[in-house]
Amino acid sequence: MLFGYALKSLRARIRANTLTILAIALLVAGGSLGLSLYASLASSIVESAPPENVIVLQDSATDESDSILELEIVDKIAVTPGVKQVSREFVSTIYVTTTDTSHDDAPTVVRGFDEVALGIDRVKVIEGALPAPKSLEVMIGRRMARQFPELHIGTEIPLPAGASRVSGVFEAHGSTYEDEVWMWRPAMELNRRARTVSTVILVAENAAGAAAIAQKLNDTKGLNVHAQPLTDYRRGNAGVHTIVRVVLIMLVLLAFVVTFAVAMTMNAAVSVRVPELAVLATIGHRKAVLMRTIIFESLLLGFLGALLGVVVSELVRRQLGIVTLGKLPVEIGFAPFVLVIAFGLGVAVGVLGAVAPALTVRRLSIMEALR
Repeated sequence: MLFGYALKSLRARIRANTLTILAIALLVAGGSLGLSLYASLASSIVESAPPENVIVLQDSATDESDSILELEIVDKIAVTPGVKQVSREFVSTIYVTTTDTSHDDAPTVVRGFDEVALGIDRVKVIEGALPAPKSLEVMIGRRMARQFPELHIGTEIPLPAGASRVSGVFEAHGSTYEDEVWMWRPAMELNRRARTVSTVILVAENAAGAAAIAQKLNDTKGLNVHAQPLTDYRRGNAGVHTIVRVVLIMLVLLAFVVTFAVAMTMNAAVSVRVPELAVLATIGHRKAVLMRTIIFESLLLGFLGALLGVVVSELVRRQLGIVTLGKLPVEIGFAPFVLVIAFGLGVAVGVLGAVAPALTVRRLSIMEALR
């Protein structure tokens, strides 16, 4: 009786119920995309950074490309107690110009690296080869190769010292390095005519050691540097906390509005069926069963809306692929737990929206309803 009666009632008000399902689908799709963006951002920015790594920049620098560290200072930083490995990196930006007019020229990070950086930054060549020693060759990150498909191995990227041949494509555990161009640091220094570095990456024994090393460097007078655990630096630069707050606020507001819409739909459905419900109660159906029927109807609306929302969010996610937040390209990946949360939110909204109408059935006066 429960399932059949609920379906019959839903079909009787198909227009209002369709609008309610679409509202729930909007909530689920929006919530799923927002949470997927946050999960992807956190994964590529924060979780991809080894917790034992410390980044050191010039004290007044706002990011790596603004930082200038003299080699004398770098030598002092390198002998900090507790440091296992040191990577000296030179960072600049260029505008990648291609023949493809489907996207705008974008500022891209060019990173000069040394051999130890490959292990520290967890970089692995997946296509082609490393740039040849003592050459101006470059390799590009996996996401950059995807974003600029015309930049394949053998093509050239114009740099200030001349065109540089692409020798390979690398991956870096999904980190922001995959959006960059890499070349050997000595070649980068020659290219930029500089005998300095931008940043120093220090590797500590563990995460606690990383925080201690950063604090020691920041407290040392005369170095004029600012050190942070790499995870903290990336989290702050990407504004991860701000994004998650915005996503949660939007979810709460949307959930409130959609719950109200479900409640209005179900309340209208109960109001027009008061005599019918009174008859059912008269012939022996308990009010508790009738209440569960109302909740089940609303649960079906939530289920259908959540299912539609999940499908829509997946289609949109695949279509978007890579989105850009400021200067940061983010690949929106598939996250099963996000879909589970979003689906559960849609079902929960359906159940919550039925609470008030179900209580109306509980307080139903049979005699008054049958007059």
